[in-house]
Amino acid sequence: MQRKPQIEAGLRAEIDHLLEQSAQIFRRGTLAESLALGL
Repeated sequence: MQRKPQIEAGLRAEIDHLLEQSAQIFRRGTLAESLALGL
């Protein structure tokens, strides 16, 4: 079975940053803004 290639470090950092931003917005109670960031 073939393994998927690892995610590049720069892309992983960007994804982590977006997830953290979304979590902070969500904690403030701005669900619509959190979802918009994810889309």
